Amino acid sequence: MAAYYLYLQLLIAPLFALGDLSADECLALGFRKPDLACASCRGLAAFDLDLLRDGCHRCCAHTQDRDAPKRYPRAVLEVCACKFGHMPQIEAFVRGPKHKRFPKLSIKYLRGADPIIKLMDDRGEVQEELSIKKWDTDTIEEFLLEHLEQ
Repeated sequence: MAAYYLYLQLLIAPLFALGDLSADECLALGFRKPDLACASCRGLAAFDLDLLRDGCHRCCAHTQDRDAPKRYPRAVLEVCACKFGHMPQIEAFVRGPKHKRFPKLSIKYLRGADPIIKLMDDRGEVQEELSIKKWDTDTIEEFLLEHLEQ
């Protein structure tokens, strides 16, 4: 297996020395240049794929729209406590310490409501509304870190 990685490094190392790669070179490395967001490259380390990171960064699109999600000044998580039995991950977020990391997030209990997050502008008008009933606590936390102003 180590020999395979060494071979792969020797094969693609010359491509990395040249800067950004062409679409064909990226495709040869397994990346589709038009569709690759640079945010995807940062996640490679989680899967022990550091070897691919340099090629990924040379093929990815550096666009602010794709890399920096829109941030909102306020958010409301609407939920009914009656749903906690079927959605323990939502209960863990709402009743646990994680939601306290977000002072601009308010929890609103509505009878019978499925859990949703409403992202709001400065005037308090809803800009986006997302169902979170299948999300786990880490996904909720990550989403709020990306989309809620600190």
